[in-house]
Amino acid sequence: MDQRQGHPTLGSDAPLGVGADSTRRRLRQTSPDQPRPAAHARRPDRAAGARRRLRQRLPQPDLAGRGATVVGVEPGPSLFDFAIEQESIAPRGIRYVHADLCDLPDLGGPFDAVVASMVLPAIPDWTGAMRACVHALKPGGLFLFTVNHPCYEQLRPTWREHGEYRTHRYLTEHEIPGPNGVDFHRTLSTYLNQLTSLGCQLTELAEPGLDPDAAVDGPDGIDAYVHLPNFLIVAAQRTT
Repeated sequence: MDQRQGHPTLGSDAPLGVGADSTRRRLRQTSPDQPRPAAHARRPDRAAGARRRLRQRLPQPDLAGRGATVVGVEPGPSLFDFAIEQESIAPRGIRYVHADLCDLPDLGGPFDAVVASMVLPAIPDWTGAMRACVHALKPGGLFLFTVNHPCYEQLRPTWREHGEYRTHRYLTEHEIPGPNGVDFHRTLSTYLNQLTSLGCQLTELAEPGLDPDAAVDGPDGIDAYVHLPNFLIVAAQRTT
């Protein structure tokens, strides 16, 4: 799901429930007024497959193709229209809802899985967004979210300048200006403690690095992602 100053996005990326996106930012190659996509999906059997699709912008078609009942939520008009257009071109039975992550209509849940990929760092009221994601799950459902790794934000620019990663503050929340909007730094423990307070049990953490072969002949500073993780992937199960 996604909460973006009144613009939520819900989309699915796996045969379960998936949700993510919000606040005042864009999803990587979108304009500043566009939020990132989020999704919920219901699938009759496994929820574990949701973990693999986090790097794609609109993974919902993959979930639908695996038999998931998918509901996508998007707060931004541009991304919502884009999703509707893609569904009309190649129908997969995905239902998109134009709504805010923290003010959701009835989506027909509960869902087997919710995925929020690169959403929470862009939302000022991120705790409300996370709560909405968890509450959309059935007991035992999977919540999967990704964020820029809180320990290594702005990794590549720092690496290009110094040949190593440097930071001068971590413990205090602060804004991170970018070319298309603002993200918010929060500590790793802040995310995980909020997760457990909502009745979720952590099942897996992943800190993926870039394959060294992919960095060969790449742009300046790209090797930073070989040595340090750019993203943090968190999987948890709702226990209540």
